[in-house]
Amino acid sequence: MTQVSERYAEALFGAAEDLGCVDIVSSELHGLTELTERFSWFFTNPRITMREKTAVVMEALSGRVSPLSLEFVVMVLKRGHWKYLPDSIEQFKRLSDDYHRRVSVFLHVPFKPEQEILERLEQRFVQKGLIPDDAEVITITAVEDKDIVGGFIAYCDGYQIDASLKTAVAKLGNLERYGSP
Repeated sequence: MTQVSERYAEALFGAAEDLGCVDIVSSELHGLTELTERFSWFFTNPRITMREKTAVVMEALSGRVSPLSLEFVVMVLKRGHWKYLPDSIEQFKRLSDDYHRRVSVFLHVPFKPEQEILERLEQRFVQKGLIPDDAEVITITAVEDKDIVGGFIAYCDGYQIDASLKTAVAKLGNLERYGSP
């Protein structure tokens, strides 16, 4: 994440908050993520003029997104900062999640766990401080990862908790190298 991306996201978030459209802009930006990835070649091509790029954005997005989102995308494009747009969108999502006190946890596991296990893990994450006590919406997404033999790896808000069997065994192997006390 760059300072440029953070500044763009914070400015957009402030404007969206002032206009009362944080959720709308957040939803629209989520949809624009594919645009930034699939057509990056077009928007970064120096042979295509800024007028042509802007015309394509205006035609593609006018009437489909709010004026604020459209103005934001056009501004980023005209400033030659298209490469910062994906990170700006991601940062805006974080700001929106903080605003609504939403927390997302991505849990990499060897198999899909039962709901009861996810609920117990959620409680444990709150107890350990990974999830704030005042979180209103907590989403735990289980991702099957065949590289994990047992245990899990959790990702939340830039943090990682590695409680996988593979890492535990590796740590034990490192201790054996130094001999036991």
